[in-house]
Amino acid sequence: MHGKRLAYIVLLALLVLVRGTSWSGQPAATLRDKGALFVYFEPLASDASRLDFRFEELAAVREDGTEISIALALREAREGAPAGQRLLATSELPPGQYKGLAIRVSKATLEGEEGPVGLAPPSATANIVAPFSIRKRQAVVLELRFHFKDSINNEGAFTPQFSAHPAQRPAVGRLGLASNRDSNSITVFDKVSAKIVSVIPTGLAPAGIALDQARRRAYVAISGEDTLIAIGLLEYEVIDRTTLRGGDVPVELALTPDGKTLLSANLASNTVSLIDTRSLTEIDRIKVGDEPRSVLVGPRGERAYVLNSASSNISVIDLRNRRLAGTISTEAGPLRGHFNQAGDTLYVIHRLSSRISVVDPVNLRVTGKVYVGPGATALTVDPRSDFVYISRSGTGIVEIFDPIAFLPVDSFPVEGDVSYMTVDVEQNYLYILLPELRKVQVVEIVGNKFRGRAETGQGPYWVVVNGEK
Repeated sequence: MHGKRLAYIVLLALLVLVRGTSWSGQPAATLRDKGALFVYFEPLASDASRLDFRFEELAAVREDGTEISIALALREAREGAPAGQRLLATSELPPGQYKGLAIRVSKATLEGEEGPVGLAPPSATANIVAPFSIRKRQAVVLELRFHFKDSINNEGAFTPQFSAHPAQRPAVGRLGLASNRDSNSITVFDKVSAKIVSVIPTGLAPAGIALDQARRRAYVAISGEDTLIAIGLLEYEVIDRTTLRGGDVPVELALTPDGKTLLSANLASNTVSLIDTRSLTEIDRIKVGDEPRSVLVGPRGERAYVLNSASSNISVIDLRNRRLAGTISTEAGPLRGHFNQAGDTLYVIHRLSSRISVVDPVNLRVTGKVYVGPGATALTVDPRSDFVYISRSGTGIVEIFDPIAFLPVDSFPVEGDVSYMTVDVEQNYLYILLPELRKVQVVEIVGNKFRGRAETGQGPYWVVVNGEK
């Protein structure tokens, strides 16, 4: 069973379409007696657009003055860098009180009227007063800002000046979360500004997330440990957990509309677990098809629909009676599904087919198969317009389909291949997960305007935001 479980974890990695390399900093599952620090570099202000410099060293400074080196994830601060926050450095740290950071930079140039002019930065490190506390198995996020006007005097000497402070926590309604399968963490971001506000260590290979907006908590499938955890969105930490059966490999979750039952699609055991959210205990499990990849709950909460990747069908679960109500055959390798606003149509994309299945979820049958092109990777539906958003690998775009004729009516560019999308009806934004770039791209639905990007951890799998439907 252990070997089979490992094989399914490898399979999960392939299904996510992630080819990530090791990240800078140790996986959160190894924290044990340590904590972690994440330092994010704020975008350069407009007055610094003529300046380029290089980060050489970054250290955390303990209260006794001891410096602990932090691995750099970013080296160059320059004009034309991608907009938004960027991860500068991260590392495990021993618990305790810290005074701040020490930074050394090099290779600074300033663009002048006659071309770039080299600046000689001081050999000493820049000390930044920014007290913070590290706790076991907890992470701290600091925002680092560069002050251009204070860094260059009238004679042109370069003395870099920085400030740092803990990330500000927004109201719960502004939170978004991304699970990071390879760095074993949840990245918490402000869905409006796209700034990182927290990183929550989880366990091995966190995957799908189900968000309970009313109770202000998120449930996460920890695939590598056969567990499910509950994260408090007020506490920014794990507040409860339950262990499933060994070898289940839970991958994706769904929550009933009343928030009382959580469903877990267990990839390796071909089952779906029904979890009582009040006690976070398994109350039943139902055998489904081969390699259940995804699970959705119908809008009325009476049925659940399980996409079985290997058996190419959908298992329909009667939630009231906790039994299998039927099976719907689909195209090969159903990957992702989404309901329209009325809940009377379920759209399904497939790994191994160029067609989308249009499913009648009431009468349990496929009513249409529409060609959308090969390599579909993600799908969502705007709950107000019913327009269907589909991404395909290698295209660099997201296409928008009219739900009646099911023909593409618009498209917009994305920065890489997409693995997941969700719509926030409060902000009217679309959140697009780009696993190879480790980013969430934010697009305003009206006009398909780019609004920002948030960096995730390594191997991002899933993204949710408060306000989604």
